[in-house]
Amino acid sequence: MKNKKHSFLTLAAFALLTTFVALTATIPALAHSDVDLEYIDLMITHHRDGIEMARLAETKAETVEVKEFAGRVIADQEKDIAELQARREQLYPGEEEADGINLKNKRMSVGEMKKMAEADMKKLEAAGGKAFDHLFLDTLTRHHKMAIEMSNTQITKGDSAELKKFSRETIAKQNKEIGEMAAMMKKVGGKTKAVKTSKKRS
Repeated sequence: MKNKKHSFLTLAAFALLTTFVALTATIPALAHSDVDLEYIDLMITHHRDGIEMARLAETKAETVEVKEFAGRVIADQEKDIAELQARREQLYPGEEEADGINLKNKRMSVGEMKKMAEADMKKLEAAGGKAFDHLFLDTLTRHHKMAIEMSNTQITKGDSAELKKFSRETIAKQNKEIGEMAAMMKKVGGKTKAVKTSKKRS
């Protein structure tokens, strides 16, 4: 009888230990999803591409207002990158870089994002005068819209409350700058495409 009781207690203890180990293993996934890591890594890459375009505009833009705007973009996005890197060290120390992010029904890889940025840079490098100014503003508008889409993905599918706050602030800033760029494009001249911005989600 004692042996049976001992066996039962041993099995019960093993079952509890197994359950505890399984639950413990899931804690990191519940606290910080892959969506958060993807958002951090892809947004850093995305911002770096935006900074590269803005630095080109600082030297090539003909309109003073566009040059000044480019400078503000650089300062703001460098600050964002520093914040994202700090979040990464806090949430994902030692993790490999994410290879992409889901946008709506499509997976955007790091490679695809870089190819798009390279193609945009080639067009900007080939342009000059007010044509450059207009192209830069139009290209950065599309770039900002992608950042808004990425931020909406993090808000709806991510877990980190701090990153959700960052995402909402990013959406607000990018929408504001899209409005500024639309006004500048009218001053520069040429056709201004209608800008559709994603609505902020809660």
